[in-house]
Amino acid sequence: MDPKAAAVSPPSRLTPLFLFFGLIAGLLSAGGKPFKVPILNRAFGFPPSMAYMLSTVGVASAITAALVAQLILAPGAFTGEIVAWAAFFIVAITAISLVVERFWSPALQKYVSWTIAPILIIIGVRFLLVAVAS
Repeated sequence: MDPKAAAVSPPSRLTPLFLFFGLIAGLLSAGGKPFKVPILNRAFGFPPSMAYMLSTVGVASAITAALVAQLILAPGAFTGEIVAWAAFFIVAITAISLVVERFWSPALQKYVSWTIAPILIIIGVRFLLVAVAS
């Protein structure tokens, strides 16, 4: 094992805790929107735009909680390289969003959702298997 990686890795006994909060954050994050928006709309009676907005607030909350947890548990993980890549991805995703917004449609949204949903499920299952195996 890389000694540098071991220095920032939390103890393995915390894996169940991370797994629990990872699942909660996954439901709160963008990946959970296909589940949250209909639930907020049908079960709680929020109009679709309000349900989507509340879901977005959940994403922001999950991101903030994840960053705070990372800062507390492994502050050494925030190297200059990691921060630079994060800044790059923020700028790239924002630019792509602004371009795609011009031609986005409900039909395109349906195709994108049906393409991304299986990928997210596969990634989630792989994450679960890795977390349980460690």
